[in-house]
Amino acid sequence: MGKIMNYLTEIMNMKQKALDVIDRSGLPADVCSVLKKDLRYSIQIKTERVKNGESLPIGQTKFGGVPHLPDHIEWPMYHDQYIPFFCQLNLAEIAPWDFENRLPKKGLLYFFDTQEPGEGYNVIYYDGDIQNLKPRYLKDESMIFEWGEPYHECKVSFAPAWMLATYPSAEFDLALERHGIDDSLDVYWKATDELDHLTPDFEHRIFGYPYMGYSGTDDRETLLLEVSSNDEMDLTIWDAGLAQYFMPVTDQKPFCEFDKVERGIYSS
Repeated sequence: MGKIMNYLTEIMNMKQKALDVIDRSGLPADVCSVLKKDLRYSIQIKTERVKNGESLPIGQTKFGGVPHLPDHIEWPMYHDQYIPFFCQLNLAEIAPWDFENRLPKKGLLYFFDTQEPGEGYNVIYYDGDIQNLKPRYLKDESMIFEWGEPYHECKVSFAPAWMLATYPSAEFDLALERHGIDDSLDVYWKATDELDHLTPDFEHRIFGYPYMGYSGTDDRETLLLEVSSNDEMDLTIWDAGLAQYFMPVTDQKPFCEFDKVERGIYSS
């Protein structure tokens, strides 16, 4: 119980820091209220490449390398080739940060992705015993879709964050107009930049807003995971872009219908 309270304290402390950033913006009180209402919680993920000779515990959250799978789950394929493995999330490790109880408290989520438009990805949920997991090596890595070898294996660390969308809500724009403030995007992005500096060097996220998303316009789906191009994995998604995995908005808690997850690719 004490450890859970420590996580919750860290989450709420980070929220207070986000509120302080908004209060220091110099914007009128009603405009600040809109920004505070639009804040959304996310779990930030930082990756660090595993050193030569280092091995990660079976079932641990990680990016790249090979997945730790039970015997009955096959490595998914697309057009007769293996789909590249992006990451596995151990939900028991994420649970202390998931204070809204949106995900199951145990099990693993696996993400495989070809970066191809359409159905060239796979999200798998395993809720069995971690003792049944083994590293799944491929006899012929040249069969990995358009890549030929796994991405570099990375361990991870987590941090809580409270963020704003890339673009402001209509309510924010209207609030600025009432005060005759021009350059709404410049004003907004100054606030978002300061919030980003609270958790620097974290490349990926669970929950929150998708990069390049609009506040208040994504009521049909919720961001589950965003994976960014990064040097640690040696992962490039299109032109230094990112992959975004969305859950349908539902009152179901925890969300377990991972076969309904949809993926989008963003690249400049």
